[in-house]
Amino acid sequence: MISKPFDELPTLPNDLRRKAGYVAEKQLAFYLHRDFATDAEVRVLNGLRLVDPDQPEHHGGDGVAQIDHLVLHRWGAFIIESKSVSEVITVRGDGSGGDVWTRRYKGRDEGVPSPVKQAERQGQFLRNYLQTRREQLLGQVAFGMRTLSKLINKTDQRGFLNMPIQIVVAISDTGVLERSKGWREPSEPFQTYVCKADCVADKVREEIGKHRAAAPLVAVMNGKYGIWRMLEEELEGVAQFLAARDTPLDRSVEGAVDRAVDRTGGKSASGASAGGGARLRGELRGEMCGPARVRGSAARALVRERVLVLVLARELVRARGARVVRRRPRLPASSARGRT
Repeated sequence: MISKPFDELPTLPNDLRRKAGYVAEKQLAFYLHRDFATDAEVRVLNGLRLVDPDQPEHHGGDGVAQIDHLVLHRWGAFIIESKSVSEVITVRGDGSGGDVWTRRYKGRDEGVPSPVKQAERQGQFLRNYLQTRREQLLGQVAFGMRTLSKLINKTDQRGFLNMPIQIVVAISDTGVLERSKGWREPSEPFQTYVCKADCVADKVREEIGKHRAAAPLVAVMNGKYGIWRMLEEELEGVAQFLAARDTPLDRSVEGAVDRAVDRTGGKSASGASAGGGARLRGELRGEMCGPARVRGSAARALVRERVLVLVLARELVRARGARVVRRRPRLPASSARGRT
């Protein structure tokens, strides 16, 4: 069932990358609606943005998680990250268990942040967000297990710490996915998937089937399928709770952020590349996520002020770099001795 439909814009964004990202998310929302709209075992939330003051950002503002698509089921959840790809996106291992992503855009290869790691961070944010509100959302452990739970966990209140949150990275239908040097998705503690958008629903159903089959068999928390579950009414309650706490970013602010990134050329205040502007966009949007959550004209003014600071910092860095490069020419040894 669809607990939070996809929010369609009245007009497409002017920025080409934002437009492509919007189209990719809309496409996946269509696939999820087609497969799960009448499935009472699943709850789908599209474009969920959560704000949590208990998980602050590095700049001190409220913590924010922007989840492209969240699929809840009785035995856990899936965070689905949509990636807009018009040409080729390549993923390879980094030699230490991580993953490195590059994307070909307009004939050039450029590095992009790992969508797997991005979704994992969103998953941890979601887990913490739900755990601090567990008493509102979940009941106590089964009566016969309460004494044991109190001994082990110091409480008989059920929570979300052991909730399986799996990752799916959905590549848009127009893109080509290349796995370099035999890279494979992580499979521990649960399977992660990187696949084309039209395959996502099949992967989700496959994994839910594993959880459902294991649920009656597992009696201990061993990190495997079936360790955690919600009641049907709890599933609905969690979905409604999250949908009610969605905090959309003001569209006028989002447009101002993109224009700000364009003015700085996608550079951070240090002058370093910010992953095609993605990191800088996140930094600027973070300014909109403080306790007051400034909106409208005040928010746009704050973005303009922030951008001026960034541009000034960038120019200072350039000036310092130029002074380092334009060093005084080395004098002959005799002249150097005469100056000492």
